[in-house]
Amino acid sequence: MRPYLPSKALQATPEVRAFIYQQINEFEGFLPSGSSVGVLLHEAHDHIVATIEVHSVAGNLQCHGVGSDPIEALVDAKNIMLYQLEALREAQAHEKERAEEPLKPMRVHRYRH
Repeated sequence: MRPYLPSKALQATPEVRAFIYQQINEFEGFLPSGSSVGVLLHEAHDHIVATIEVHSVAGNLQCHGVGSDPIEALVDAKNIMLYQLEALREAQAHEKERAEEPLKPMRVHRYRH
């Protein structure tokens, strides 16, 4: 997993950048190797919006968080992303279990009319 911080949005202070790296490290267990995580901070007139984007060979996922400061917005976006990644992991495990279940033989009834 390689993080990147685009510079087209709100500029993050070194403390916020360190916090971003700390937060996105929690995604590492969910993502295949070669995945990348992007974080965008957008400033509105009364709040900050944090966008976390995950790009992997399996697909892309994007979550938004809102807060009064960048830290609060990042925590909100991270929690939403973790919830979605956990839900995807559960769905994949359930799908794998269903694929491993043996098919029950079916009886075909033929009626003559």
